[in-house]
Amino acid sequence: MAIELAPGLWMAASVCALLGSPLLLYLARLTFRARPEDAENRFIALMLVAEAVATLVFFVPFGFPKHPDAVLPAQLIQNFMPFAFSFLPFAYLAFAGTINSPLAKPFSHPKVQNILIGIGLLFGLQQLISGWDSSMRVAYIADKAGLGFGQGGLFVETMIAILLVNFYLILTLTFARKKYEEGSEDRMKIRSYLTGYALRYLFIFGSIALYLLYRNIFQIEGVLPTTTVGIILLSYTLGNIVFGAMFSLGILRSQILGVERLFKTNINRAALGGIMLSVFFLTVEILQNYLSSTYGYIGGMSITAIMLVTRVPLMKIIDKGTDSVVQSTKIDGVEGAELYREQFVMAMADGVITNMERSMLRLTAKALDLSSEQIQTIEAEVEEIHLSEE
Repeated sequence: MAIELAPGLWMAASVCALLGSPLLLYLARLTFRARPEDAENRFIALMLVAEAVATLVFFVPFGFPKHPDAVLPAQLIQNFMPFAFSFLPFAYLAFAGTINSPLAKPFSHPKVQNILIGIGLLFGLQQLISGWDSSMRVAYIADKAGLGFGQGGLFVETMIAILLVNFYLILTLTFARKKYEEGSEDRMKIRSYLTGYALRYLFIFGSIALYLLYRNIFQIEGVLPTTTVGIILLSYTLGNIVFGAMFSLGILRSQILGVERLFKTNINRAALGGIMLSVFFLTVEILQNYLSSTYGYIGGMSITAIMLVTRVPLMKIIDKGTDSVVQSTKIDGVEGAELYREQFVMAMADGVITNMERSMLRLTAKALDLSSEQIQTIEAEVEEIHLSEE
């Protein structure tokens, strides 16, 4: 039997999930290592890990080729989704307990937060075991584009619980934001959290609106068109990734100097890559539907080549968009060197640079755009002063 590729936008969502999940895991590690003793850092890191696993196991199988042999690996991967999705509401509630808001008081005690995490893990494991091969179902259907995916068990109820807990978190953050002065670190942090939620639900509600458009306005019954399903999958994937990035930025902007600029640079690159990837697969799918598979890939590569040539003006447009989302302060070379010096002096206070301190200093230097020569000069000067004082 010939192998038939999944629809273009399904593959785009799968690739985005495959690339975005390691990014979320990296941000989780970074968030935890910035202040491992801080409960807020720990719970955000835990949330990001759960989001990464959920994104990976749910969306990646949609990009598998349409073939009976692809059913087993796709089913195996999606079997882990109930664990991640069942754990998420409890991780959100534990994080809510770290917010200075009257709505968060029921979860503010550390013991309550730890109990929530414990319950979430147990419930996730129970759903994983009881729902193996039944909560998520993958099938090969000859007359369908791509593999067939279905959900059972407590999938719908879990999704509703996640939605309700997220709305509770949004209200909690909104009330907390009012307590802080304009421009304060805490207010900027909460602003990043709320921006993450706003962007996430912009993607999600956009997908829901597209679904309702086909169902109600165009009166299309039965299975949704593959292109529509692909757009919905891609929107959900991008929403999860953007949400995680904004949450990580919110907590790290007050802990790592200049991290906003580093985030903005990487967000711009990821946005350009995501746009090019989406346009490539969308072009392939459209041309395949009206012409042939060969013309589809030729057209996709041609459009991508044009976008590569015009990437500079595209990056300028993207940069203007991220300016409104990620507000960064301009730091010149001299000021950046002095800020790094201050951080290195603090790290050298006990005479030893730990591995964790070294990794954070390395990230600070990268965020401040310092060269290796500048770093070596600053550290040599500080170490010389430190030795002379002993």
